[in-house]
Amino acid sequence: MKLHEALGRLQKSQLQVYFQYWSPAAAKDGPRDQLVRKLVPVMTDPGRICRRFDALKPSERSFLEGLLLLADATGTVSEVRAQRAARRIQDFETETILRRLKEQGFIHKADGACGPRADCFTVPEEMAAALRGSVDVDERSSLELISRAAACPGADIAKEFPNGAAVARRIAKLKDPALKAVVKTTIEDHGGILPLSAWRRAGGRKRLHTPEWRAMLEEQGLGTTGVLNLKKYGIEIEEEVLCIYQEAIGACNRTDAPGPGAEAVVSTGSDLIVDLNRLLQLLYIQPLELTREGVLYRRMEEKLKQEFVLASYGGLGEGRLLELLVALATKLKLVERTAGRLQVQMARVKAWERKDVSARVKRVFEVFLREHTREHYSFHQKFLREIALEALGALAPETFVAARGFVRAAVARFLCELARRAVPAAFTERLERNVVAEALFVPLERLYYDLYHWLVHRLGLLGITDLGYRDGHLETIALSSLGAAVLGRKGATAVHAGGLLVNPDFEILQFPGGAHEAEDAFTLSRFAERIGADRVKRYRLTRESVKRAILASMPLAAIENFLKARARTPVPGNVIYTLGEWAEGLELVRRQRAIALKSVTPEGMDRLAEALKEGHLAFERVAPTVGLLFGDKAEQALLAQRERLQEDGIYID
Repeated sequence: MKLHEALGRLQKSQLQVYFQYWSPAAAKDGPRDQLVRKLVPVMTDPGRICRRFDALKPSERSFLEGLLLLADATGTVSEVRAQRAARRIQDFETETILRRLKEQGFIHKADGACGPRADCFTVPEEMAAALRGSVDVDERSSLELISRAAACPGADIAKEFPNGAAVARRIAKLKDPALKAVVKTTIEDHGGILPLSAWRRAGGRKRLHTPEWRAMLEEQGLGTTGVLNLKKYGIEIEEEVLCIYQEAIGACNRTDAPGPGAEAVVSTGSDLIVDLNRLLQLLYIQPLELTREGVLYRRMEEKLKQEFVLASYGGLGEGRLLELLVALATKLKLVERTAGRLQVQMARVKAWERKDVSARVKRVFEVFLREHTREHYSFHQKFLREIALEALGALAPETFVAARGFVRAAVARFLCELARRAVPAAFTERLERNVVAEALFVPLERLYYDLYHWLVHRLGLLGITDLGYRDGHLETIALSSLGAAVLGRKGATAVHAGGLLVNPDFEILQFPGGAHEAEDAFTLSRFAERIGADRVKRYRLTRESVKRAILASMPLAAIENFLKARARTPVPGNVIYTLGEWAEGLELVRRQRAIALKSVTPEGMDRLAEALKEGHLAFERVAPTVGLLFGDKAEQALLAQRERLQEDGIYID
């Protein structure tokens, strides 16, 4: 149907409405035939059509795109909605869409061309031609927009995108300078996916999804344009985008290239384990009172901050160090909230203290790996963490790479593998379970931010990653030697790396590296005050620090033997003498809750001790027929084992 034919069937009042929409400044008076002749060139002007199309609502544009895909741009509502471009239109929207598009002159009744049904519509020929010349309508899937492998099956991705230089050469060949600038912005600031809304906020006026730009991008095998909808993957984006293939993004952010130099390096080592141990010591001395909401009092938090080593790292852990330590201790079941107080579980704490530092780090790592807080988690992070850990494990220990690039590369790989990793199935399962603790959909940018947060505020805090800063901003990230051990990778350690230097002024320097770095840092923290958070860790021996260690069951001999064994040079004599002077007269008497168990014969106590050991209970034999079972809930723990003990012939009176 020609436009003049469609307009010729309308009343003069409707033609005047069209004038108000298409050319508000034009005269609207005159005979009906004259109005038709004036409207035809206005409504077929490509530039004006594009501007009016861009001003439509997304659902209205989708309907038009679906109609343009049909022969002669003519079809029924059901035929239009069967097209991928229009599938996101909801039932309740259809009537409003039809009314608005008819009022604006984009669509007209097709006069039975589709049969007897009344819901058949068409776009006039001249308008359809203008729209098809400026609006790129296609039936590609979302994965075909973001992935070169999906768009061109069989493409040799490694050959096409070996590195960032190959991507730069393709960008240089783009014929449109404006497109070059947009592509660079898309790569540097948007992870390769630039939504139209972000483009418009930045001042862009041109549409992104145009035949010209799409053709230029695809000619270079660099990317494409289209309407991206990732909602079935749980990602909140459904709009026109310019996409640089994610394989190209991965090539631009390869982790085999060293990152920029850093002014300061944060390497926490085993400091989180140190602080967790300090929290348990504090709670052992005095359980902490809780508010009615079950959290620590603010004044107590402020008072305790100075007790923890990690407080010297500033914003690491988002400044909520004590809150994080308490949550971690609770998840590890080392403490529990009882009767308005936070108190230790002695049996579990004793078992925890029997583990070496690396085993404790691995256990905390497992907690962080499964962590899914409401604020910084969506189910996508499970997949992203796997990818990030694989990439970290491939790095040589203490080799720094660009932090932002590392995150971009991980997200790029994830987006390319959405289908292979069965993300839609995972999202469907999540919807069915209706997990209210998580948002149903997350914005695309959250994928980057949440992974970044986990790498810094969890792995960095735990010492799995080392962090390089410049001007107060994170620049680089590396797998630490401790992280290499946790991930099952052995890092090369220099012969003279690590070790301690004990100075006569009671300052101790711990050098990075060495097979015992994490264990040494933990041991030092037991009897010395931490005074520096640099790469080379600094400690100071004080009367109070030594007293604290002895009262925490670390004898003076253990302190002296440790320093002599780990120091690169002999420990100064004045340090040894002063340590003895500080320790003189100190004796620890520890009050513990326990129940006494007495057997008739020593053999009976032998059997009981063996049975309780298998049950991981805190039991100590103090005489041939007498033993003590420790813990605030010792009696409940014993009763819980009653049936198993009876099977061994042991009956508790």
